[in-house]
Amino acid sequence: MGASELLFRSASGSALPDLKDTPGIYYAITYMIAFIIITHFRPAKRKGWKRILIFLGMGGFLAFYMTVTKNPPLPLFLPIVLGTVVQIFLGFLWLTEMNWKNCLFDTLRAFMLGEFAASLEWQLFYFGLTELKLALNPLTNLIFMLPTYALVFLPAAALERKYDSRSGRYEQLELQGHALLGEILIIGAVYFMSDISFVLQRAPFTARYTSEILLLRTVVDFAGVVVLYFYSIVLHQAQEQMELQTMQNMLQLQYSNYQISRESVDLVNQKYHDLKHQIAVLRDGMDSEEKVRYLDRMEAEIKLYEAQNKTGNEVLDTILTSKAMVCQRYHIEFTIVADGAALSFMSIMDISSLFGNALDNAIEASKQIPNPQERLIHLTIARQKGFVNITLMNRFSGEVRFRNGLPATTKQNRSFHGFGVKSMRSTVEKYGGSLTVKAENGWFTLHILLPGTQSRKEI
Repeated sequence: MGASELLFRSASGSALPDLKDTPGIYYAITYMIAFIIITHFRPAKRKGWKRILIFLGMGGFLAFYMTVTKNPPLPLFLPIVLGTVVQIFLGFLWLTEMNWKNCLFDTLRAFMLGEFAASLEWQLFYFGLTELKLALNPLTNLIFMLPTYALVFLPAAALERKYDSRSGRYEQLELQGHALLGEILIIGAVYFMSDISFVLQRAPFTARYTSEILLLRTVVDFAGVVVLYFYSIVLHQAQEQMELQTMQNMLQLQYSNYQISRESVDLVNQKYHDLKHQIAVLRDGMDSEEKVRYLDRMEAEIKLYEAQNKTGNEVLDTILTSKAMVCQRYHIEFTIVADGAALSFMSIMDISSLFGNALDNAIEASKQIPNPQERLIHLTIARQKGFVNITLMNRFSGEVRFRNGLPATTKQNRSFHGFGVKSMRSTVEKYGGSLTVKAENGWFTLHILLPGTQSRKEI
């Protein structure tokens, strides 16, 4: 008779059975608790009743699976463990919006946390039976189960909340192959060392007595949980540093582009001003109708480069003028209704970065539209009840995928692209504002709301 069956009998005066094998049902419970905790702090793909039904169905099937596969022969041990991991992995894929690499990363963390919780509870339960002389029955197990699970999972939930939600949103890891391989090696080493005494009775590093076996498993599992948690922190911090550096580089690049654009626009306006007067002089001395038409065409072509945007903010004027020239090159209709003076509290670098990135994205999307007549961009900047309301709309073709409320990059190399919108969000949040995006009916809309009662910030 197995240990799990003896648990549901009243205590007798007989010797305790061998309890070194934790019943599978307890692993199923701890795996599900760990899974629920981690998915709670991840972007949800399914919500409400669908999410609850998946939890219930997954928990029921996992409990059945862990029960019917108890005490397997050695050749089937690893495949059964992998079957458990696959079930948790599929749960992450069904319930979260993460890619498969992040799902696998969190699957292994949930598996290790569940292993530790089940091991710790069973060790404490065994201690209660052997040292405290408690009865072998379900109530005794429940007495140890509830506080042990609280001791493990409440701090785990607090740590997940503190780290993954410190900015109010979860950022997926851009996991490379070596990062996943590192986690798999950690899990493999920890699981091998924690369960070696169950497989090999006489080998280095193995324990012989039940109390020693349980202690070794619990200590090694705890070490695995700690190592994986700090491994996750290291990966997140490395990505944050890379993203911060990339956004700083983009900020500087947009500012450099602004400086170049300012010189170019000033030169174009100067040449336009001179040519306009020269054409006026030539026109006065001409009688030929053909020559007049030639000058008219010449004047119209020059006006294409005038791009007069007088918004009340010289920095914004320069950016809009340079982007309007790009729009003309790609036959994009660019309309502007802007109160540039409303942005007087923003630094030159922040204005150049925010509008440079926003308009670059809008132009890039508009260029992909086959029909030039449908290439439209519209920008409005207005004061509204103490706020600055900025709306940039552009036509687009295809499908826009979102991640964490922002459009995901369509570039092949995702490790070095997709920071433009993050940079804009960072700039907006620096001024206490909010940034939202949506894509519907062929229109992509970027909406920014900034508090308008701020003192001007210098670079």
